[in-house]
Amino acid sequence: MLRGLLLVPVSLFTLVCLAQDTTTKAPAWTTWKGEGVALSHPTAWTVDVDRDKGMVVGFLSPLDSGDVFRENVNLLVQPTGDMDLPAYIALTEQQVRDVKGALIHSATQRNSTGEYHTFEYTATLNDLPLHFKQEVRLRGGRAYLVTFTSHRDAWDDTLYIAEAILGSFKWLEQ
Repeated sequence: MLRGLLLVPVSLFTLVCLAQDTTTKAPAWTTWKGEGVALSHPTAWTVDVDRDKGMVVGFLSPLDSGDVFRENVNLLVQPTGDMDLPAYIALTEQQVRDVKGALIHSATQRNSTGEYHTFEYTATLNDLPLHFKQEVRLRGGRAYLVTFTSHRDAWDDTLYIAEAILGSFKWLEQ
């Protein structure tokens, strides 16, 4: 009986310590809205709305000492005409092959925002080994492509941010 009573306080203490450790690492967040969508991102990240080639907005991580690359997220909105999701998927997978990238994951999913497709791949661009995670949604003849990019060496440390940003995608009612 005493063992069971001791286990409860130790478990509670462990949970409190873990919760404290997690909260000290969690960044503050804010939400960007535009183009009929909302995306959340860490407040310490720079918002770049001076984009071209269909880029609507970019979010750039702070440059830490020793960094050779800033993690970033971009929202690209492109007209698709009558292209459906399977055709867009095939085109994106071909583009990954064209840059000699390695496709790690490609899957169609559904959540509260509707159907979307996730890609994860690596590629070397400008002599930098990069890791990408993308989600694409089609709506109203347009593709909404959200891409998280990280240096391959930083991927494991930044994956939680990538998933939080990509998971924050919301359609704004118009």
